[in-house]
Amino acid sequence: MSMSCPRCGSPEKQSVVDSRPYSQTIRRRRLCHDCDTTFTTYEVSAFDYRKVQQWIRHVAAIKRLAMDMLTAVESIDTSIERAAQNQVCLRDILPNERNEPLPLPPRESPS
Repeated sequence: MSMSCPRCGSPEKQSVVDSRPYSQTIRRRRLCHDCDTTFTTYEVSAFDYRKVQQWIRHVAAIKRLAMDMLTAVESIDTSIERAAQNQVCLRDILPNERNEPLPLPPRESPS
């Protein structure tokens, strides 16, 4: 089976630049001689392919969960903004040119 270049699609003129074990796969850096692009391929045995498919499904489930959590956070932010729209802020009422926090009243010392 020949490997085609992801950039130009050339199926023939490629050479392996680097090859090393990576986890339970073999990582190969390939060079396309038509467009001088280097790209990486990962080769797994047919037995390990099932494990890779399970891992991809697991990663996809985690990604879906993360997107759901992000959507929930955005929904909460929107709800807080809507609730705060009609609220009066002390910063808007009290005269303070630089919007600095107001000084605290002096503490009474116990006698």
